[in-house]
Amino acid sequence: LARRRFALCGRAVLAAQSWWRGRRHREHFLLHRSHTQRLQRWWRSVLARRRLRRLQHNVLRFQSVWRGARGRQAAIAFRADRHRLARAVRALLRLRRRNLAHRAWRAEVLATYRGRGAGGGPCEPAPPKEVLVDDLLHLLNEYEFKQSEVRRLRAETEVWRQR
Repeated sequence: LARRRFALCGRAVLAAQSWWRGRRHREHFLLHRSHTQRLQRWWRSVLARRRLRRLQHNVLRFQSVWRGARGRQAAIAFRADRHRLARAVRALLRLRRRNLAHRAWRAEVLATYRGRGAGGGPCEPAPPKEVLVDDLLHLLNEYEFKQSEVRRLRAETEVWRQR
């Protein structure tokens, strides 16, 4: 029983000594931890103050970059719209010129059909049938004469080639 009590007392003394030593180390640790936390708080507040001081400058810079990008996009869109408009106007002008040329041709054809000349005045009347027949017969005679002359010249060149 005495040995047991002595062992219990020895363990109690060891526990008290380790608690006392642990308490000193814990106080030392807590002191260092509080100093570290204080230093971290100070440094984080310095960084926060710096960020706050630069905030307006950063916001203005961000806004200017954004507005510049939007402005460039708007300028590109404006140039593209202007190009499309000019292309459409050129196409419409080509179409209008083509339509005007067609209208002029149509007016000329209709004027001729209605009996007016190209200048808008009346056409000369067609010659009588007898005159037309005489002209046709004269042209036929001339054609036959030319054909006989062509045949004679071909025969003559054939004779010359055979010599």
